[in-house]
Amino acid sequence: MTERAAVPEREFQATVVELLEVCGWSWFHIFPLRTKHGWRTGTTSKGIPDLICLRGPDVIAIEVKSDQGRPKPEQIAWLNRFADLDSGHAWVISPDVDFQTLSRWLAHPRLAPVRHGY
Repeated sequence: MTERAAVPEREFQATVVELLEVCGWSWFHIFPLRTKHGWRTGTTSKGIPDLICLRGPDVIAIEVKSDQGRPKPEQIAWLNRFADLDSGHAWVISPDVDFQTLSRWLAHPRLAPVRHGY
């Protein structure tokens, strides 16, 4: 059995962003900052998803993880807030995601799961 090389989270996220753009989504990413308390997003709220994506009335919050990464409780809390919106979706995705399925979800979000990966 051949092991697959680990994909760095930043590299994987760049691939996801390319797919979002191909599918017509606007997106933003809040870059983390190092503070005296450790790594934090540029906001006052811990756990904001990595990518917030908008297209028409739809919003998708995406937490990007490495192969071994798992969402923290504050990240899950934020994801649930987005999933509870009328046209909201919230996903945790990692490099093992099936890109054909992800492409289909992004093309037709109403057919995609509201919550995925957590």
